[in-house]
Amino acid sequence: MSMRFPLFLAPLVIFGYIFAEIAAFIFVGSKIGIVPSLLLVLLSSLAGIGLLRGTIQGFSRNIKAATRQNNNVDKAVIRRLIICVSAILLIVPGFISSLCGLIMLLPPIQAALADFIRKNGGDKASFTFGKRPAAGGTEARSPRRSGRIIDLEPENYHARDPENSPWKKP
Repeated sequence: MSMRFPLFLAPLVIFGYIFAEIAAFIFVGSKIGIVPSLLLVLLSSLAGIGLLRGTIQGFSRNIKAATRQNNNVDKAVIRRLIICVSAILLIVPGFISSLCGLIMLLPPIQAALADFIRKNGGDKASFTFGKRPAAGGTEARSPRRSGRIIDLEPENYHARDPENSPWKKP
């Protein structure tokens, strides 16, 4: 039995998050000053931008290396996605989001999140690169399309001159 988040609580959660970020900024600002607080937020955002840029650039390289070595591609993709979410949290201005982003960069947290995603979302998403083997064989085939198949014999079909097409604009 899965619990769903009640949608009517979303505005309350968003308001609570914004309130917590403002409170954290006021608290940190009162301890170290406003200018150092602003610099910390700015440096956090710049670090997040750099991390996101590097992660995206290395994304395809990691996938290619994982497929060449016959490693689990899902593991490489999930790890990169966790790092991307972490970078986005660093980019969002605020100390709480930056702290969450930094925590997500820790390898044990990444491993726990990856296991959680694989256990709870493994049946909903799968990453396939290259040709897929056919069922019961090793040769790849094109994906099947659902719907009606119309098979025409050569005498049932004839080409028309595109100049005399009824679909041509005057």
